[in-house]
Amino acid sequence: MIYSNLYAADVASQLAHALIKRNDGRSPEEIMKEAFELVDAFFNAAESNEAKQEEKRKQQEILRRKKGLEDGQGNIKYYDENYLLHREDEPAVVGRDGYKAYYCHNKLHNLNGPAVEFPDGTKHYWIDDKRHRLDAPAVEKANGDKEWWVNNRRHNLNGPAITSINTKGEPYSEYYIEGERILQKQYKKAVKEYLTKQNKTEESK
Repeated sequence: MIYSNLYAADVASQLAHALIKRNDGRSPEEIMKEAFELVDAFFNAAESNEAKQEEKRKQQEILRRKKGLEDGQGNIKYYDENYLLHREDEPAVVGRDGYKAYYCHNKLHNLNGPAVEFPDGTKHYWIDDKRHRLDAPAVEKANGDKEWWVNNRRHNLNGPAITSINTKGEPYSEYYIEGERILQKQYKKAVKEYLTKQNKTEESK
């Protein structure tokens, strides 16, 4: 029998000497074998109990994370069992200032609304850690600026992908198709070409 620490072997040796002194007719070798078996069983039981206690502590910590942890600044964060930001159908980060962020296993994600809400009313839409929203802006800023994103790329086939007000107080816009900026005068032609290409791709499937 090989022990992982000298203490266990020392205990077994002391137990064997105590049994030998009882002189129950067995040979020293038999008594020594019994002593090591007894100590081995004891330490195995102790290790098993320690493992159970460790698993219990682990589950308690996971439950504590899922219930939300305060970060020392008044913000509450929720985690999954792997310590990744996560919460079902509710924000995984709740700031004391009103900030909210929805996470699914550490990815910004919300199918039912904005994944990030700022205290000033700004909203960002994310799905599977990508800025994404169909037929509506994925970024809506408190100052009225808007941005259209699809699969993490600026994209809008129905008008500009960025609308805002410039420093002169005048309307400003930029046009994008799948992340590529298009000049306004070339936009209608680019949309037509894009849709034609998409139709051909669908027909070839």
